[in-house]
Amino acid sequence: MLRGDLVPAHVPWKWDTLLSLPVHLSTAMLLLDYAASGKPTPTSWPESMVPRLSPQARHDLEAMRVLLAHGAALRSFLLKWLPADDPAQRDWQAWRAWLQQFPIGDLIVHGILENLEFYRRSMSPLAEVERRLRACGPVTAASLADPTVRVAAYRAVLASWQAEEDTLELIEQPEKLREALLRFFTEVWDLGEQQKWQQRIQVIEEVSAVNLAHFQQEGQRLSPAEMVVRVTGLQLGAEWETALWQAQRVVFVPCFLLGRYFSLIPVDDVYYVLYEPSEGRVRPALSLQVIELENLRPVVEALGDTTRLAILRLLAEEGELFALQIAEWLSLHQSTASRQLAQLEQAQLVLVRRQRGMKFYSVDRQRIQRFCHSLLTMFA
Repeated sequence: MLRGDLVPAHVPWKWDTLLSLPVHLSTAMLLLDYAASGKPTPTSWPESMVPRLSPQARHDLEAMRVLLAHGAALRSFLLKWLPADDPAQRDWQAWRAWLQQFPIGDLIVHGILENLEFYRRSMSPLAEVERRLRACGPVTAASLADPTVRVAAYRAVLASWQAEEDTLELIEQPEKLREALLRFFTEVWDLGEQQKWQQRIQVIEEVSAVNLAHFQQEGQRLSPAEMVVRVTGLQLGAEWETALWQAQRVVFVPCFLLGRYFSLIPVDDVYYVLYEPSEGRVRPALSLQVIELENLRPVVEALGDTTRLAILRLLAEEGELFALQIAEWLSLHQSTASRQLAQLEQAQLVLVRRQRGMKFYSVDRQRIQRFCHSLLTMFA
């Protein structure tokens, strides 16, 4: 090594876990459509399930195939736009209500952009696709607000799939897409996913508690590839290890149906790692109670001070504030406010956004909800 050589470095990764019924069901959709299309799947469940679907569900699945990329575009849309602490992440009725009212046009735009990104990144140029893209001009989220551009861009997507244009009505009449989603997921839920989710939600919660302990105890010293092995017991391929190095944040999502496979999904600067949770990985290494106590200790210490508790209540009521505003609201010296905020940040009870050299603080509601859930589980 020569003197003066520059060595690349990486800031410590941020780790988290996500419990998500919508991600599980959209993964089920993807695998069912794989099976219906004759593609291989990680487990036998999709192949055994497809014959049980009604003709209407089979029709809806086929109609949504191109726009939603088998379901992959729906899944990345949910990861991007459905907040982690939304009740729809865990409750069927809440998610069904969310599906009934979310901006369906946003999903159409997302599906078109995801398809075109895949075409440009992974496929050789096709003359018909290029011709149709030239006709509709630059395709962006803003340009797709125009219904004419949206239909023209979707025609280009259809050409990339070499598909017929009989699904254009989902673009021209977006509520038909919403109806198809509701019909399809309601049927899948009633055909067994409700029972599966209710039976295994405790496993997901316990696995997530173990993961949080790993993040706290080893998050500063393990690389993404090492953390994947620690959390899942499985090894990533070398090409995916390289991809995870680029992430600023890695979120592990327990998801049934994957067997010994991963599903890795980049969304902005976050990499979501979907994997099959194993109940056998929960109890042998550490008892759940010990893990929970270790997780709860910094939170209990942070909440054991009336000033810090007052800061959290203020942020919950007023939203995002910076330290000087908090000091003024609570009549604190600025150094006192900064010191207390530092401890809340260390306990991961506040989210921090940096802008122009200033820190803006807000409550980490998901962390507090997990804390409350841990107490309920411990003393149930």
